[in-house]
Amino acid sequence: MGHIQDRWYRPKKDPETGEIALNARGKPVLEKTQLYGVGMRYRVRYLDPDGREKARSFPDKQKKRAEDFLIEVESDKREGKYVDPRAGQVTFE
Repeated sequence: MGHIQDRWYRPKKDPETGEIALNARGKPVLEKTQLYGVGMRYRVRYLDPDGREKARSFPDKQKKRAEDFLIEVESDKREGKYVDPRAGQVTFE
């Protein structure tokens, strides 16, 4: 199963305990990463049917598109319709 990584924010850790800090509602407190505002924000990471890790990035405000891509990839893998995105880049002579 794949996941979506937010490259601009990460859960803040308590410096004393090393545990993830939670707000009053019990949700993780987020802090900006060094990549904040630079490049693509969301990275979809998944394993292809051969077990190799693949990734595709999406810009800010496109999390829904990233989620849809992940759902499509996982569905194609289950149905046996997965095609490696780089397969079309092979040169034939």
